[in-house]
Amino acid sequence: MSWKANVYMLRSLCVLLLIQKSIAYTFNVTEWGTPNHYNYSEWASRNRFQIGDTIVFRSPNNDSVLLVTKEQYKECNKNHLGERKDGNTSFTLNHSGHFYFISGSRDRCNKNEKLEVVVMADRRHRSSAPSPSPLVPEVTPSPAPNRKVTPPTEKAPSPSPSGPEAPMPSPADSPPYVPSQESF
Repeated sequence: MSWKANVYMLRSLCVLLLIQKSIAYTFNVTEWGTPNHYNYSEWASRNRFQIGDTIVFRSPNNDSVLLVTKEQYKECNKNHLGERKDGNTSFTLNHSGHFYFISGSRDRCNKNEKLEVVVMADRRHRSSAPSPSPLVPEVTPSPAPNRKVTPPTEKAPSPSPSGPEAPMPSPADSPPYVPSQESF
């Protein structure tokens, strides 16, 4: 094979990889309503959401969908960051972290018509800052009591050196994200 053919193949491969990285998926929540047999948490845990993906809520009864904070999600609080209520609602996941969705009806939200989605961090834009060093507890020796020590008559075997300690895991790449009005 000539070097021109190799360069052409390499360029083609690069283009395909770029296209693959830029693909965003659409996730459909087709039964948005008060769950009777469907568990939204289980559904969300089975999917891997990435930045740029879209969630579409399809509701036969034109139920509203609210984007809220974690506290509002827990309490079914209707003070929202974003609302859609046309029965065919879509939200683009534009950052990593948690997204919280609830029904606009407090009664339906209290009946578990709500969804938490975790969007994976974008690994292409990692920080170049080094990870912080692991926390090592500071040990302060206590003063030894004054007592007479008698040396042993036989030589005791010295303890074998222990291997290195297992490294501590580094902290998460980024802190949890709390959406704000400016996000939308």
